[in-house]
Amino acid sequence: MVNKAILRHKQHVNNFHRTWGKEIGLISSRNSQRIRYAPTDSLLKTLVLTNVPERLEFQEFLNILNIKYGFIIGDKEAVEVTSSGQADLEAFSDNAIRLEQRLSSMGLLRRLSDAVAYVENPFAKDGI
Repeated sequence: MVNKAILRHKQHVNNFHRTWGKEIGLISSRNSQRIRYAPTDSLLKTLVLTNVPERLEFQEFLNILNIKYGFIIGDKEAVEVTSSGQADLEAFSDNAIRLEQRLSSMGLLRRLSDAVAYVENPFAKDGI
C-alpha cells in the first residue's frame, strides 16, 4: 500500500504546486483561460489589511512585502536579481506599475497631488 501511495504521489507532484498556489491566491486565471502567477484580489486585500496599519507609501509597502514574504515586485527589490543578469529590471518596474493600478482599482491605493502613491487600509482608524 505504501508503494502504491508513493507511485501515485509521483504522478501528481506537478498538480501539488498548482493546487496549493491556487488555494493561497498566488496563482489565478484572471483575464485568461490559462493559470499564471498573479495574485488574486483576496490575497492582495489580505496583504494590505495585515501589513498596512496606517497609510503607507507604495514603495514602503513593496519593501515590507519583500522583507516579510520574500516577494520581489518592484525594481528596487529586484536589484540583487537583476545585477546577476537573471532578469530584466524593466520587467520588475512594470510589475510594480501593474500592482499599483490593481490596488487603485480595488480602492486600496490613492495617488495624491504630490504624485506619491499611498496604500490605504480601509479598516484603519480615522485620522491615521
